[in-house]
Amino acid sequence: SGIFCSTNYGTIVNCKNSANVRYSSSSSEGIRAAAICTSNYGDIINCTNEGKVELELIAIYGSWSKATSNCGGICAYSGKGSSIVNCTNTGNINNSGIYFSVTGGIVASSEHASIVGCKNYGLVYSYILNSSPSKGNVTVESYQHQHVGGIAGHVLYCLINRCTNYGTVKSNF
Repeated sequence: SGIFCSTNYGTIVNCKNSANVRYSSSSSEGIRAAAICTSNYGDIINCTNEGKVELELIAIYGSWSKATSNCGGICAYSGKGSSIVNCTNTGNINNSGIYFSVTGGIVASSEHASIVGCKNYGLVYSYILNSSPSKGNVTVESYQHQHVGGIAGHVLYCLINRCTNYGTVKSNF
């Protein structure tokens, strides 16, 4: 879920989000949340997030999901040929997953994309749940993992240039 759009194939320019974004789901397919857009296949330029972004993947009683939770300040996922340029995040980013949690101040996960001139000032916090008191116990698996970073949580064949993280990056693992 993104404030301005779910999936961007064009150009988003000079947008600003000041609202808090909170998304919670028990989906076994994986979930994504960000302030500007959920998935980016175009360009995001000069955009700012000032709101808190929270994502929570909830355990279903008696079982748990191996789904990925992706949470970013500007975008949750940025795909091939896309770019995020001169964007700033000042909001706190909180991602609670069960199996695989990917969290970034600007973008959670990015593949074959460019991230240029971006700044993060917010707290970036990734948390893997090992129990859900209201929903029952969940077994912790040895292969549960997190990718968390001030600019990007996970990148594959990306250009990251002139980006700066001023925020605190935390993980419970």
